[in-house]
Amino acid sequence: MKPDSKSMVFRRLADQLRAGCEHRGITMRDGTAELILADRINAVAGMLRITDHYAMRTYLTDEVITELVNVCERARTHQQTEIDLASPMLLPIPHAATIIGALAAS
Repeated sequence: MKPDSKSMVFRRLADQLRAGCEHRGITMRDGTAELILADRINAVAGMLRITDHYAMRTYLTDEVITELVNVCERARTHQQTEIDLASPMLLPIPHAATIIGALAAS
């Protein structure tokens, strides 16, 4: 089951998700909000055995979109923590060189 990505409801929900994330400093690449939303719609529709359109209109409220934004923010925080804890040996060479150069200069 694939949500109708051209429907007004889907576009509005995707725009809400994208705007909520941008408000919290999370920039989504093209199509990311749509993928997250489609996964949620498919999960709800599959679990309740309803159509994706009915799931969008009935179960994806503003509160659910806010919770999805919260999940995105927690994921970003977790990712940033992992990056901060990563060894310079795991970084791409230009980034590692910048860090090593800054340490040498200090």
